[in-house]
This record gives sequence, structure tokens and C-alpha cells, in this order.
Amino acid sequence: RYGRIPESTDYPEVDHLNRLFRNGPLGQLKRRFVIGGDFNADPQRWKEHVAVFDWLRESGFHECLGAHVNTFHSPRAQGVIQDDHIFIPNAMRNKITSCTVIDDDTTKSLSDHGIVVLDLEI
Repeated sequence: RYGRIPESTDYPEVDHLNRLFRNGPLGQLKRRFVIGGDFNADPQRWKEHVAVFDWLRESGFHECLGAHVNTFHSPRAQGVIQDDHIFIPNAMRNKITSCTVIDDDTTKSLSDHGIVVLDLEI
């Protein structure tokens, strides 16, 4: 835990994502931007995160990684944790040429997260 963000749940990562996407200026922009990065959230691993990802999909976004893949590595972590995500507007989903995770030794020496790389044909 990295501190409580006073909003509406007991999960600071959910409150933070809701504040960014749903309740903040990004939520008002709707389908006009690409969202990517370390969300500190995995809806397949923690049910508390599902509503944020459902909202993104219902708001017209497509998650570029087609499968649930590991993007976080730590000696303490067990199993697959996908904390890192890229969402694009649904209208762009047919422009994806690839979406992969780079998680090699060089990346691991720099971060505890893999790098999500999205290639679009535009």
C-alpha cells in the first residue's frame, strides 16, 4: 500500500484510477486519447479492480494486450500480475499490428515492470 487516497473505496489504486479516468478531466474526454502505463491494477487477479476496467471498455476503449500476461516481476509476487496496460479507442483497434511485453534481463535490471509496446498502423 502506498497510502490512502480519500475517495470511496478501501483500495487506493481503484480510487486513484477512478479519479483519473471516471471523475477527472480524462473521463470527460472519452474516446479521444490513448491510455497506457502502470495502473497498479489487475482485474483478473483482484476483483476490486474490475469496475475500473469495465468502465474503460464501456467508455469505448480496447485493451491492446489480448491475453492476461505478466508485466510485474518480484521475488514476493506469485503468479501472473498484469499491472501495465494500454487502452486505445475502439475505432483504432483494427490499426494494431502488434502489442507485446518486453521483459528481458535488461528490462529487469532497470525496473520491476515489463515494457508494454504497442505498434499501430496509422
